[in-house]
Amino acid sequence: AGGGGGRVGWQRRAGAMSDSIFNPKLVVLSVGVWVSFIAFGWAQETLTSHQYGADKDRFEHTSSLVLLQSVGNALVAYVALLITRGPNVSVTGGVPMRDWLIAALGYLGAHKFGLEALKYIIFPLQVVVKSCKSIPVMAGEVVIAGVKHSAAKRMSVLLLTLGVIMFTLAAPAKKGSQAFQLDRKTVIGLVLVFLALVCDGIYGPYQNRIANKYKVSEFHLMLNMNVWQGLFSLVLIAPSGARAAPLPRPARTVDGTSRAPSG
Repeated sequence: AGGGGGRVGWQRRAGAMSDSIFNPKLVVLSVGVWVSFIAFGWAQETLTSHQYGADKDRFEHTSSLVLLQSVGNALVAYVALLITRGPNVSVTGGVPMRDWLIAALGYLGAHKFGLEALKYIIFPLQVVVKSCKSIPVMAGEVVIAGVKHSAAKRMSVLLLTLGVIMFTLAAPAKKGSQAFQLDRKTVIGLVLVFLALVCDGIYGPYQNRIANKYKVSEFHLMLNMNVWQGLFSLVLIAPSGARAAPLPRPARTVDGTSRAPSG
């Protein structure tokens, strides 16, 4: 999900370089995707699963996290547009607002539901379920974009999904990790991950539809989807006011009263 547009750009570059499987640019792009997603997943798990302060509180401000991510992605995309298209570039690419809103809502849902799920299930379980992402994306391409996939493509997606699941489940459990239990908390987490997959199946194919219809670049997609996602995040943050900001909570004294954190 990342920057919202990077997948389209990667597909275009990979297709253009498909005549040589050993093309150095293709290798760089592939490694870049792997490294970026591994680093992003590690940082996301560390932030959401770590316990902070004497009260051992967990990070719960997922809307603020999505907002910060949107701001960073939008800035990078805008600078890239200025570099590649010049200062007079149209930031919307001539795409109607309605299309950007639909794609951005799906983009927001994929991030929001995915982060909320980590409050209820462990990260490896989320990875196993999210490894099925190619299936709803393929279904979305059929429904939204009218794409007809070959039997070979459907089989390759199925084998890829099974391979990722088997690789994840076969990995040795970390010392002190929680055993899987299908309780109410786990069910809630699985439902949230399923909703994130549904959103993946909406925004991925829809951004492909936008790119094919209006011939916009991946940076147009990245910029507009993140701008709208950031605005939606602000709407979610607004009702809780300052409490939604990812700030350290006051430390507790011995008698239970609060005091401002040092430093």
